[in-house]
Amino acid sequence: MSQNRKIWDKALLDYQAKKFSEVKLLLQPFLSKYDQDLSLRELYAKSWYWSLQNRGKEDKLLAFYLDLHKRIQHEIDVQDGIRKKDEVVIVLGFNDVEWKIATIYLDRAEWQTAESYLELSLFGGTMTTDGSQGPHPSVIENYAYLTETAYYLNDKDKNRFYFCKTLQLDPKNTYAFQFLLR
Repeated sequence: MSQNRKIWDKALLDYQAKKFSEVKLLLQPFLSKYDQDLSLRELYAKSWYWSLQNRGKEDKLLAFYLDLHKRIQHEIDVQDGIRKKDEVVIVLGFNDVEWKIATIYLDRAEWQTAESYLELSLFGGTMTTDGSQGPHPSVIENYAYLTETAYYLNDKDKNRFYFCKTLQLDPKNTYAFQFLLR
């Protein structure tokens, strides 16, 4: 994509300006030409994600994100060659991918799968927090969403743990209360 630096720079600026539909349209023609460019695919995917009102009904978006996740995992295998069967590796540069997949599954009410991706995302999110400024808002949000998944899975122990963790990190959080199992 370096040959098209102006387009890439415009896409980044438009993304920062929250012009998500424009970014998606701008990058779409480059997806097949730069098929292996994970950064391009990730910017396209997150622009598509934010441009939708109801992400849970968009099967193509979920498929695109799952493919991106698979490509990232494959890239890890190619680069290090030491990953064992069924071992999960999180790439810190792309840990947002797991969160996006998780929230799509939340929107689809697929609680178990959402929980799995939220846990992956949470691990990646905590690894990027230096701790000096308190927890990153995405970490708090993850715990609140995990409270929700445990609620729908009727897992009282996890529900209480995630609820308490949410309030420990953000005592003013009100979202998690609606999902507390009694």
